[in-house]
Amino acid sequence: MDTKNAAADKMTQERIRRARSSGPEIITKDATVAEMDAKGNHCVATGNELLGVRPR
Repeated sequence: MDTKNAAADKMTQERIRRARSSGPEIITKDATVAEMDAKGNHCVATGNELLGVRPR
C-alpha cells in the first residue's frame, strides 16, 4: 500500500471513530457509517470493520 492510500485510510478510520464516539455507545457500537468523498466514491463501515470503498 502506498503512503497516499495509507494516509487516506487512516483519515477514514479517524472519521469513523469520531462518528461512533458522537453518541451513546449502546446506539453507535453497531452503527453503519457511510460517507462520500469529493470524487463521489462511497465508503461504508459497520461495527469495527471498514467494508470498503465503492467507486462512483
